[in-house]
Amino acid sequence: MFKRILVLLSALMLLCTGASADPEWLWKCSPPTEVREHIASHWGDYAIEDYVLMENAPDGNDYGFALLTREEKRMLLGYRMEDGEMRYWLRTEAAMPQGVGICWMNRQYEYEDGELFEDGGKLYEGEEDLAFSVQVIFDTGKDAMVAYRWRDGGFKLSAYKTRDLKLKARVGEGFIDFYPIHDFLQVQSTRVYGTMQTDLRYASYNTWPQSVEEAREKLSVAPGGLVVGTFEPKTIEFTGGQKYPVYSGPGETYARSGNGKGMVSTNGWIQVFGTYEGYAMIQYAIDAQRFRIGWIDAQALPSGADVPSLTFDNTPQLIMEECALTDDPISSETEILRLAAGTQVISLADFGEHFYIEIELNGEVIWGFVPADAISKG
Repeated sequence: MFKRILVLLSALMLLCTGASADPEWLWKCSPPTEVREHIASHWGDYAIEDYVLMENAPDGNDYGFALLTREEKRMLLGYRMEDGEMRYWLRTEAAMPQGVGICWMNRQYEYEDGELFEDGGKLYEGEEDLAFSVQVIFDTGKDAMVAYRWRDGGFKLSAYKTRDLKLKARVGEGFIDFYPIHDFLQVQSTRVYGTMQTDLRYASYNTWPQSVEEAREKLSVAPGGLVVGTFEPKTIEFTGGQKYPVYSGPGETYARSGNGKGMVSTNGWIQVFGTYEGYAMIQYAIDAQRFRIGWIDAQALPSGADVPSLTFDNTPQLIMEECALTDDPISSETEILRLAAGTQVISLADFGEHFYIEIELNGEVIWGFVPADAISKG
């Protein structure tokens, strides 16, 4: 709160004097020379609003973060200690709110109950935590906050205020706790389970759920312990911030999923069944109720990903009764095509209560799933 008052006073002084917006006297620590020079040479038209230093991270490095602004635009630059100097390693605009306003950063510390507090210029009781927040007061009078802390080898999203300022969200691995903004003890919290991108390098402020209802609609959890026929998918952690086109079969010659628009983001969970002819068979979530099984280029797999090679039967068969073809046999069974009785197909594999098949329609080859009792068995 003390720092917020200082920032507001600083803004008033700048308005009165016309001075440039570079309030060095408010910084927690001054950026080292190499950081200043790097910013001046690459983003000289931006003002440095704040700088924080994170020392002795578990990976053995020191990290510095510089908050830059230019009118309504805002960016965060990350630096890492190498050979005695801070070296540039990160630039992100998506990881925090944008818009005209006053902004600053705070080092944060953590009580035993997990709540993060601004330091206010002093250490609270409890252990120091590698965490910082970006605070903004917009010209409209509203404010915003996002916080990141060191977790599992990097800086991860840990908390944010919702845009209506009614809720605060605490973010963990695989869940979000929502609670009223003034409920510091979190006794009224509601937990929603699901996967979202929390890594500072790839986090996107505009995609975060703003309510319990939105989180329940958008977030999903990868099914665990899933074995279907001979298929046993593995949840694989891909490099974040990437998107890959998804095809119904193993290659670009097959129909593109999602009516020609199928795309998987590595910011959500992805399960991999295995590889075949240079492509990887995957499952991912479109939303909390709708999954999709499709294929992406196997080169997208992380280095060292341990997934099996797949084989398929390629047996000619007939559809015995009218049925739906789906690319989501495990969750919603959403229909993507209607197949008439007597349709000739190629049976690829037994998939539990479904068969994986190939069909050619209107010059396009499509792989998908039909109910097991709708296909001939001989």
